[in-house]
Amino acid sequence: MASDPTAVAIARIGPRRLAEAIMAPSSLLIGGAVGGLAIAAAGPGGIIVGALAWLVVTGRKLRRKSAVLRGGSVPNQIDPFAVSDPWRSSVMRAISAQARFERAVASTARGALRDRLASIREKVQEAVQQSWSIAVQGDQLDDAIRELDVRGQQVELRDADAEVQSNRDPSRTETLQARYTAVRSQLESAQRLVDLSQSTEDRLEKLNAQLDELVVRGIELSVTGSAEDVTDLGAGVDSVLAEMEAVRQAMNETSSRRAPTAMPSAG
Repeated sequence: MASDPTAVAIARIGPRRLAEAIMAPSSLLIGGAVGGLAIAAAGPGGIIVGALAWLVVTGRKLRRKSAVLRGGSVPNQIDPFAVSDPWRSSVMRAISAQARFERAVASTARGALRDRLASIREKVQEAVQQSWSIAVQGDQLDDAIRELDVRGQQVELRDADAEVQSNRDPSRTETLQARYTAVRSQLESAQRLVDLSQSTEDRLEKLNAQLDELVVRGIELSVTGSAEDVTDLGAGVDSVLAEMEAVRQAMNETSSRRAPTAMPSAG
């Protein structure tokens, strides 16, 4: 018998993401709205209708999250709700900037200025796609960090160090020292991932802020500028794109590295 796709998605995304999808504002809003209308039309039985609507919306969210979490390339379709914060907020900010720029281009009178802005519009779209790619990779990186249990490793390192310091049995010295070294190595690897996640978040936030500034400049030019004034705007978007590509490449390199090896038992 074929597997239920929602059940498969639940198994893949884990409890944290399951809770996020269930309690997402859009899921609750849609379920509540449908339920309210159904109650008004059909009485208490509408509660069941609302619950079913909530289940449908949640199931779709779970399958989208599951698709993002599967290995392979980043999905082309941008879906902020397929990743968690802070990455979700970054994607939504980039999408908002793109929408504002699109409106500015559409409202510009036909001519050379509009054509130049339209050429930059494609670059803005590319920047949003890059922001999405980084967000997906950052979200996956955060999942890996949670799996590594940094706090648990810190406790284990202290315990391993205490055992080394208190050991009075020469026959156990090598084993205890090897365990301490392995735990410390894993903790250092995990900390590097934590640092990468934070630095990536900071860089993406900065780049999105720069994109926002460029969009504001583009809106201004669409009203008061000329085609010649757009050159600096295009160069600014190119610079944001280049840095986003550098961030994405750094994330790719991290993803391709092997996970920390298992530590030996204290025996």
